[in-house]
Amino acid sequence: MYINEAKVKFRNMINEIELFIGIIGFVIFGSTTIYISLERLATPEQYGIMFAIVAINIGLIAVSLLSRRLMGSVIFYARYFEGDLDGIIKPSDMVAVVGKNTSRIESELSSLKVRGYMKNYKLVKKGNETIIELESLVTKCACKNCGAQIDKKVYFTGNCPYCGGIDVFAKEIGR
Repeated sequence: MYINEAKVKFRNMINEIELFIGIIGFVIFGSTTIYISLERLATPEQYGIMFAIVAINIGLIAVSLLSRRLMGSVIFYARYFEGDLDGIIKPSDMVAVVGKNTSRIESELSSLKVRGYMKNYKLVKKGNETIIELESLVTKCACKNCGAQIDKKVYFTGNCPYCGGIDVFAKEIGR
Protein backbone atom coordinates (compact mmCIF):
# COMPACT_ATOMS: atom_id res chain seq x y z
CA MET A 1 0.00 0.00 0.00
CA TYR A 2 2.93 2.37 0.61
CA ILE A 3 5.36 1.09 -2.05
CA ASN A 4 5.17 2.17 -5.68
CA GLU A 5 5.69 -1.40 -6.90
CA ALA A 6 6.31 -0.57 -10.56
CA LYS A 7 8.95 2.05 -9.83
CA VAL A 8 10.72 -0.11 -7.23
CA LYS A 9 10.77 -3.14 -9.56
CA PHE A 10 12.17 -0.98 -12.37
CA ARG A 11 14.86 0.46 -10.05
CA ASN A 12 15.79 -3.04 -8.88
CA MET A 13 16.14 -4.17 -12.50
CA ILE A 14 18.38 -1.16 -13.24
CA ASN A 15 20.41 -2.01 -10.12
CA GLU A 16 21.05 -5.52 -11.41
CA ILE A 17 22.11 -4.21 -14.83
CA GLU A 18 24.43 -1.59 -13.28
CA LEU A 19 25.99 -4.16 -10.99
CA PHE A 20 26.47 -6.69 -13.80
CA ILE A 21 28.02 -4.14 -16.19
CA GLY A 22 30.16 -2.68 -13.40
CA ILE A 23 31.58 -6.04 -12.32
CA ILE A 24 32.18 -7.31 -15.86
CA GLY A 25 33.72 -3.99 -16.92
CA PHE A 26 35.89 -3.85 -13.82
CA VAL A 27 37.19 -7.37 -14.35
CA ILE A 28 37.84 -6.94 -18.07
CA PHE A 29 39.25 -3.40 -18.08
CA GLY A 30 40.97 -3.79 -14.71
CA SER A 31 42.86 -6.90 -15.76
CA THR A 32 43.64 -5.40 -19.17
CA THR A 33 44.94 -2.22 -17.54
CA ILE A 34 47.15 -4.21 -15.18
CA TYR A 35 48.52 -6.33 -18.04
CA ILE A 36 49.22 -3.34 -20.28
CA SER A 37 50.80 -1.46 -17.37
CA LEU A 38 53.11 -4.34 -16.53
CA GLU A 39 54.11 -4.80 -20.16
CA ARG A 40 54.31 -1.03 -20.84
CA LEU A 41 52.29 -1.39 -24.04
CA ALA A 42 50.36 1.89 -23.93
CA THR A 43 50.93 5.63 -24.06
CA PRO A 44 50.13 7.81 -21.02
CA GLU A 45 46.90 8.99 -22.69
CA GLN A 46 45.77 5.40 -23.19
CA TYR A 47 46.52 4.63 -19.54
CA GLY A 48 44.38 7.59 -18.55
CA ILE A 49 41.47 6.38 -20.65
CA MET A 50 41.73 2.85 -19.26
CA PHE A 51 41.88 4.07 -15.65
CA ALA A 52 38.85 6.30 -16.36
CA ILE A 53 36.91 3.28 -17.68
CA VAL A 54 37.85 1.28 -14.57
CA ALA A 55 36.73 4.21 -12.38
CA ILE A 56 33.38 4.39 -14.24
CA ASN A 57 32.84 0.68 -13.58
CA ILE A 58 33.65 1.13 -9.90
CA GLY A 59 31.16 4.01 -9.89
CA LEU A 60 28.47 1.79 -11.42
CA ILE A 61 29.04 -0.81 -8.72
CA ALA A 62 28.87 1.85 -5.98
CA VAL A 63 25.67 3.40 -7.39
CA SER A 64 24.07 -0.03 -7.60
CA LEU A 65 24.96 -0.90 -4.01
CA LEU A 66 23.76 2.46 -2.67
CA SER A 67 20.52 2.15 -4.60
CA ARG A 68 19.98 -1.37 -3.26
CA ARG A 69 20.34 0.05 0.23
CA LEU A 70 17.76 2.73 -0.62
CA MET A 71 15.33 0.07 -1.88
CA GLY A 72 15.85 -1.78 1.40
CA SER A 73 14.81 1.39 3.23
CA VAL A 74 11.66 1.57 1.09
CA ILE A 75 10.68 -1.95 2.12
CA PHE A 76 11.53 -1.34 5.78
CA TYR A 77 9.53 1.90 6.02
CA ALA A 78 6.55 0.37 4.19
CA ARG A 79 6.45 -2.59 6.59
CA TYR A 80 6.77 -0.26 9.56
CA PHE A 81 3.84 1.79 8.25
CA GLU A 82 1.72 -1.31 7.67
CA GLY A 83 2.19 -2.32 11.31
CA ASP A 84 0.74 0.98 12.54
CA LEU A 85 -2.74 0.91 14.06
CA ASP A 86 -3.87 4.53 14.08
CA GLY A 87 -2.41 6.15 10.96
CA ILE A 88 -0.17 8.59 12.84
CA ILE A 89 3.56 7.92 13.33
CA LYS A 90 6.13 10.13 14.99
CA PRO A 91 9.62 9.90 13.51
CA SER A 92 10.92 10.32 17.06
CA ASP A 93 9.26 6.97 17.91
CA MET A 94 11.09 5.34 15.00
CA VAL A 95 14.60 6.38 16.11
CA ALA A 96 15.28 3.31 18.28
CA VAL A 97 14.00 0.89 15.64
CA VAL A 98 15.57 2.50 12.58
CA GLY A 99 18.86 3.54 14.19
CA LYS A 100 18.81 6.99 12.56
CA ASN A 101 17.98 10.40 14.00
CA THR A 102 14.62 12.06 13.35
CA SER A 103 15.92 14.55 10.80
CA ARG A 104 17.51 11.72 8.78
CA ILE A 105 14.27 9.70 8.89
CA GLU A 106 12.22 12.72 7.80
CA SER A 107 14.70 13.51 5.03
CA GLU A 108 14.70 9.93 3.72
CA LEU A 109 10.90 9.67 3.78
CA SER A 110 10.56 13.00 2.01
CA SER A 111 13.10 11.96 -0.62
CA LEU A 112 11.48 8.54 -1.15
CA LYS A 113 8.10 10.17 -1.72
CA VAL A 114 9.49 12.85 -4.08
CA ARG A 115 11.35 10.19 -6.08
CA GLY A 116 8.12 8.21 -6.32
CA TYR A 117 9.29 5.03 -4.58
CA MET A 118 6.74 5.41 -1.75
CA LYS A 119 3.21 6.80 -1.59
CA ASN A 120 0.10 7.26 0.58
CA TYR A 121 1.62 9.24 3.44
CA LYS A 122 2.29 12.86 4.31
CA LEU A 123 4.92 14.49 6.48
CA VAL A 124 3.10 17.15 8.50
CA LYS A 125 4.64 19.75 10.82
CA LYS A 126 2.75 20.04 14.12
CA GLY A 127 4.44 22.73 16.17
CA ASN A 128 8.11 21.86 16.41
CA GLU A 129 7.51 18.17 15.65
CA THR A 130 6.90 16.36 12.37
CA ILE A 131 4.40 13.53 12.17
CA ILE A 132 3.73 11.04 9.42
CA GLU A 133 0.07 10.78 8.47
CA LEU A 134 -0.71 7.52 6.69
CA GLU A 135 -3.43 7.89 4.10
CA SER A 136 -6.34 5.50 3.90
CA LEU A 137 -9.95 5.43 2.76
CA VAL A 138 -12.53 6.46 5.33
CA THR A 139 -15.48 4.13 5.85
CA LYS A 140 -18.64 4.18 7.96
CA CYS A 141 -18.58 1.65 10.77
CA ALA A 142 -20.90 0.64 13.56
CA CYS A 143 -19.51 0.54 17.10
CA LYS A 144 -19.88 -2.92 18.63
CA ASN A 145 -20.52 -1.44 22.10
CA CYS A 146 -23.17 1.21 21.50
CA GLY A 147 -24.10 0.77 17.82
CA ALA A 148 -23.20 4.34 16.87
CA GLN A 149 -22.15 4.97 13.29
CA ILE A 150 -18.65 6.43 13.07
CA ASP A 151 -16.17 7.27 10.34
CA LYS A 152 -13.01 5.21 10.54
CA LYS A 153 -9.94 4.89 8.33
CA VAL A 154 -9.68 1.49 6.67
CA TYR A 155 -6.83 -0.64 8.11
CA PHE A 156 -6.60 1.44 11.31
CA THR A 157 -8.13 1.06 14.74
CA GLY A 158 -10.22 3.75 16.34
CA ASN A 159 -12.14 4.60 19.47
CA CYS A 160 -15.86 5.35 19.46
CA PRO A 161 -16.34 9.07 20.18
CA TYR A 162 -19.65 8.29 21.95
CA CYS A 163 -18.86 5.44 24.34
CA GLY A 164 -15.04 5.29 24.13
CA GLY A 165 -15.16 1.66 23.03
CA ILE A 166 -12.28 0.24 21.07
CA ASP A 167 -13.49 -0.14 17.49
CA VAL A 168 -10.88 -2.61 16.26
CA PHE A 169 -13.28 -5.10 14.72
CA ALA A 170 -16.07 -2.77 13.66
CA LYS A 171 -18.47 -4.04 11.03
CA GLU A 172 -18.16 -2.00 7.86
CA ILE A 173 -21.56 -0.65 6.82
CA GLY A 174 -20.62 1.40 3.78
CA ARG A 175 -18.37 4.07 2.31
